Amino acid sequence: MRYVDRKSVPVPKSLRDKGSPAEKERILAIEHYAQQPPPKKAYKFKVYKAKDVQETLAQLFHNKCAYCESSYGATQPVDVEHYRPKGAVKGEAHAGYWWLASNWNNLLPSCIHCNREHHHQAVELAADGTAVVGSKKVLYGKKDRFPVAAAKRATGDDEANLAAEGALLIDPCRDRPDSHLAWQSFHTHLPTVAPVRRGGIEDERGRATIDILGLNRHGLVSERGYLILEIALEISRIRDDLLLAIAQPAGELRKQLLARVASRLEDLSRHEAPERRFSTAASAYISAAKETLLKEFEGELLPKTQGQL
Repeated sequence: MRYVDRKSVPVPKSLRDKGSPAEKERILAIEHYAQQPPPKKAYKFKVYKAKDVQETLAQLFHNKCAYCESSYGATQPVDVEHYRPKGAVKGEAHAGYWWLASNWNNLLPSCIHCNREHHHQAVELAADGTAVVGSKKVLYGKKDRFPVAAAKRATGDDEANLAAEGALLIDPCRDRPDSHLAWQSFHTHLPTVAPVRRGGIEDERGRATIDILGLNRHGLVSERGYLILEIALEISRIRDDLLLAIAQPAGELRKQLLARVASRLEDLSRHEAPERRFSTAASAYISAAKETLLKEFEGELLPKTQGQL
């Protein structure tokens, strides 16, 4: 998960203008929930799925799931996900945050597995630090899950009111995910994510987000692993070039090899671009690999190459 600035795109017209479909729908929803006795069924919202909403979310998140960074464009229809659930809150007698159903700040693009409940095997770390696939399937997927730290839930759409809830699920447009989540176990080629630890204590929001969304579900971890293997191969080639360069006397061949190292190091950055799937995992792996190369070859490289490391 990576931070995304929602202000970098305009609010979709369907949700923005006075007299918009969203405003009209909200008026009808207010009437629905004002009924006495209270209605048993949630109001059927539709505007949040409007074409311009989906297109703007796709632009904002580069056709990636806001939670797991999977690319959904070529494989599945996107789920327009409500960060705060609109129709119910799991485990509580709560009608959901229905007044936020078409609120732009509450909408995110999600893959099916992050948004809907499914059973998955999870990848876990064994005592020796290796990654293993759990034998039992666990129910993951956000659906109506939305745990909060506060004793009382928000009843309006004021940002201060909402923030006071102490939402445990990370919002990639409000929060800095890297303050709560950290990558681990890259050596196994099954890159798992863990809560940041401070003073030996797990970050509460990081743990909740991983457990709700299933960010270590086997299929997802495997896909991240294929990318890490690709990057590992590129880094291996860089290391081979460095070894060859060191074995050469000062001269044109050594200069060419180090120029190729510099070019390959620069090319690695493409994996870290916001539009690339699993870019945060890639960035963490590349950063660690560069540190390892620098320790191994420090003092043997040309300044230009050292600067890129």
